[in-house]
Amino acid sequence: MTTPTKVCFTCSKEFPATLDHFHKYKQSSSGLHPYCKACANAVRKRYCEKNREQIREKDRQYSLLNREKRSESNRKWRERNKEKVKREGKAYYAQNRQSLNEYRRKYQQENRDVLNKVSREHYRLNHAERLQYAKEYRENHSDSVAGAMKEWAKNNQPRVIHFRRARSQWLRAGEGITSEDIERQYQQQKGRCYWCSNPTNGNFHLDHVIPLSKGGEHSPANAVVSCPHCNLSKGKRLPFSEWQPPNPLRQD
Repeated sequence: MTTPTKVCFTCSKEFPATLDHFHKYKQSSSGLHPYCKACANAVRKRYCEKNREQIREKDRQYSLLNREKRSESNRKWRERNKEKVKREGKAYYAQNRQSLNEYRRKYQQENRDVLNKVSREHYRLNHAERLQYAKEYRENHSDSVAGAMKEWAKNNQPRVIHFRRARSQWLRAGEGITSEDIERQYQQQKGRCYWCSNPTNGNFHLDHVIPLSKGGEHSPANAVVSCPHCNLSKGKRLPFSEWQPPNPLRQD
């Protein structure tokens, strides 16, 4: 069977009347656009270059009015083009590494509180998965993790020295804490973090409610069981005045 042909209205060239050479066009009796794809794309390109700002503004307005629809459309497109997205993302990052890193650092500095809040919420909702992932990563990359820790210690000597001094201060302050004290506190908190109430599943830090640097004692009365995230987030700050716990444990 012979394939019918169609003449392009612009370049007057004859092509097979198929979607390989013409775009769809419902208003045409043939269902195909009067311009061949090459000519139609050229016309569209000239129009976009001439009306770039108007098109961008129209697109912004549409996105504002149809945020959920646009997000869902973009999500489906990314799902269909995973490899393309991954490939183009790597290429773009390689070409703009310095500017992207600078933008990321600036954004993190300006939005530290918001990012910490999002991180705490994500950790709370995905606590078990995060711990399992971290455990598996350390087991599968033990050599690289050990190397990274040595490299970090080498490049951060002032912080290492500070940590060692703080540890010495910790060991000297107060009456001391035994393993029995820690187990008693763990059972009293029913294995949950004192600051966010999430189960620790045995992976916890011993945290001083009043930091040693603020005059707190290394004693059972000043010690609670905390998940690693809350303890590191709290740091040397006083709870409730300098640092707000996400969901303090209720004492029954």
